[in-house]
Amino acid sequence: AAVQEEWGKSERWEPRLLEPSECDIRAVHEALDKFEFANPINNRQILRVCGLVAAHDEVLESREIEHLRAIGDAIGASIPPFVDQLAEA
Repeated sequence: AAVQEEWGKSERWEPRLLEPSECDIRAVHEALDKFEFANPINNRQILRVCGLVAAHDEVLESREIEHLRAIGDAIGASIPPFVDQLAEA
């Protein structure tokens, strides 16, 4: 819910949670392919929302940080500052 509220501050896209059966590596690759052509501002917003999802429990595990860094590298966006702050805590 918090992620959806936060994303509401962005524009023209509303996230929806996927069913577990829809979450496979092919879906991730298809999404990353689309992000490749998005503008940098949208990519930063997308990565920020990914960070909010990962940090919803206020604990970031190393695998979550690795995933965020991989997504950031794939779409050309840097890790949001709050992710690094939570990682250091």
